[in-house]
Amino acid sequence: MSQNNIAFQQALCNPPAQSMLFRYNYFRTDPKCRCLCLVEGPCDRNFYSHTTIQILNNPSCRYIWHIGRYAQNPDIDQSVIGKDAVLKAYLDISKDNTLKQDLFHTVFLVDRDYDDQVVSSKIGFLRESTRYITTTHYHSHENYYLLEPNLQAIFNKLGILEKLDDFRKSFNSFCREISKYCALKAAVTACYNHGWEKPPYQCRYKEEEIFDVHFGTDGKYSYRSDLLNKEIALLEKSIRGNKDAEAFYENWFGRISAEPLSIRGHTIFNFLVAYMIEICHVKFGFKEDQEGFYKAIGMLSVPIDLVFGNGKRATSV
Repeated sequence: MSQNNIAFQQALCNPPAQSMLFRYNYFRTDPKCRCLCLVEGPCDRNFYSHTTIQILNNPSCRYIWHIGRYAQNPDIDQSVIGKDAVLKAYLDISKDNTLKQDLFHTVFLVDRDYDDQVVSSKIGFLRESTRYITTTHYHSHENYYLLEPNLQAIFNKLGILEKLDDFRKSFNSFCREISKYCALKAAVTACYNHGWEKPPYQCRYKEEEIFDVHFGTDGKYSYRSDLLNKEIALLEKSIRGNKDAEAFYENWFGRISAEPLSIRGHTIFNFLVAYMIEICHVKFGFKEDQEGFYKAIGMLSVPIDLVFGNGKRATSV
């Protein structure tokens, strides 16, 4: 490989500016590339590329994401990351006469999170542009594992179908206990996304610390409920008197109570993983059984309405 080619490959991994656009421009000119998919991170690529969705599991689909600060070769610009990086890439591409020519086979795929409206006041992404963005049906792609037909398929495949009813009971109980916290977090986040009055909330305990779920020998689960209650008190105080936040909270508390799959995907997926490992004593999850986990993704029903960046429904490539 020539020195010029080596320099180019290094630049592809860590270009000096607008890294996602750099990679987008490179891949769109590749004759083998029939679809481009911009996602929030590599975990999204790992999931969607192993689903049965033909557009996304096609080897000719090129995935692009913002490379975070803790990666081996991080993107230089870390001011806009994750979901916002995907939305900003759409805005930048749609304004460029050359780059926008490939929107007809480009998917911008992000998590729905706690908001039906894909908006971001930080980067000026308005709801008018939502129709060009594909969002998950639930909070994030992890929620798909908890769909009832998918649970049946997973438990059956692992030979533990007799445990499914017990899991449902524990899972529904867990969701009821954390629904208030999740709705409050949703309200706070919405204030920033929509540009409303910002609540004076300072997170004291991270969700991974609060919801470090473990199952005892008696089959009962535990987590840091003491930390949960402290964080709920902080959240309630922060939105008190904020009409936009209070209204958003009431709406999402009702939705989460009626549909637990509206809860943050990482939280409920980790609950499933803990149950599988500590109650069923089976390997489950990316860390436990990477190869088997990828195969399991292919069994899942993943309802999602794919649209290309030109607003047309994505059906094939």
